Amino acid sequence: MEETGLIPFCRDHGIALLVPTALYEYTFLKCPSKGWLTGKEIDGVEKIIDTVVERYPLDRGRICLAGISAGAVFSHNLANRRPRFYSAVLSHSQAYVSPEGVVLRPAEKGPRFGVVFCYNAGDYENLIAFCEESERIYREDGYRTILLRDLPPRGHAWSSPNNARFWKLLRSLGQEP
Repeated sequence: MEETGLIPFCRDHGIALLVPTALYEYTFLKCPSKGWLTGKEIDGVEKIIDTVVERYPLDRGRICLAGISAGAVFSHNLANRRPRFYSAVLSHSQAYVSPEGVVLRPAEKGPRFGVVFCYNAGDYENLIAFCEESERIYREDGYRTILLRDLPPRGHAWSSPNNARFWKLLRSLGQEP
């Protein structure tokens, strides 16, 4: 988490940041990874979000989700379970896909929430294809979307140089037209 630069960015901008930890360990392209068992973990993460929203003075019209890789898929699953609850999703280096790798349509026609799709230069080709196809599908279904291509740094990593840009886009895409 520290490598993303999100902790100081959020602190400096008055943004509440919740970072649940994925517990499922697996190997992805010969690298140890962590991911989400959506069916087992989504209810608990929703409860954490709901508890924070109930207990703290947050702007309920600006509740966003963000994730990279498996975290992006998990963010899409959260958003599509309650499409009127979240204002925007940042989908970094992944998309709304099934466990079988099929890009999914949003649960409801849009616009419900805005979606920022992005990937880095040199990211995995299949994840780039998922981002591009998912952005197209969300846009066709009436969602407010943007696709940011070939961000720094090179490879499969959070693009921390773009944190301010991401936040600006989440805010603008999350506004009702």
